[in-house]
Amino acid sequence: MNEELLFAVRTTRDWRLSNSDFTQMADAPFTEQKKAEWATYRQALRDLTKTYSEATSLEEVIFPTAPEA
Repeated sequence: MNEELLFAVRTTRDWRLSNSDFTQMADAPFTEQKKAEWATYRQALRDLTKTYSEATSLEEVIFPTAPEA
């Protein structure tokens, strides 16, 4: 993954992580199962740079779908 592509993936990933931070708070209005779904989603986001390390364009990178809130 070249530096420009890596920057684009990280920027989008970081935005999605930031927007889902609340799902892991102790007082989040979710069941433990729903929190686990969000945790799995967030881990998939963090793994994007490893999962798509050989990608050459942003079109090759498939971002995970967030669970329903």
